[in-house]
Amino acid sequence: MAIRKELVLDPVQRTRLRLLSANVELERGQGTSALQELRALLDDEPAASVRVAVQLAPGRSELLAGGEAAPVGKARLTRLVAEHGGEAEGIRGALELLRHALQTEDRAEDRAALAA
Repeated sequence: MAIRKELVLDPVQRTRLRLLSANVELERGQGTSALQELRALLDDEPAASVRVAVQLAPGRSELLAGGEAAPVGKARLTRLVAEHGGEAEGIRGALELLRHALQTEDRAEDRAALAA
């Protein structure tokens, strides 16, 4: 995105832009790309990690990336739900955990059906 290089953004705007970019990658199904964007955000703005919206995105990204990142994402989202269950991000975290569980269960059932 060339536009990011041409604009001078304050830290709040930069955080919002990177978070938006990470969420776009998530919606495209690109968990690894979203994680890269979030790592860059947290490297540049470590204080952003306390924002609940910023806590939600890495968990979603890690679940989507799968592999070794999935258990980390699951733990992150579980903690988010426990701490912020009544807020929009906590509810979204619970939905992400549910979606992941259903998808994982579906894949396990598919593998079992193929093995039979």
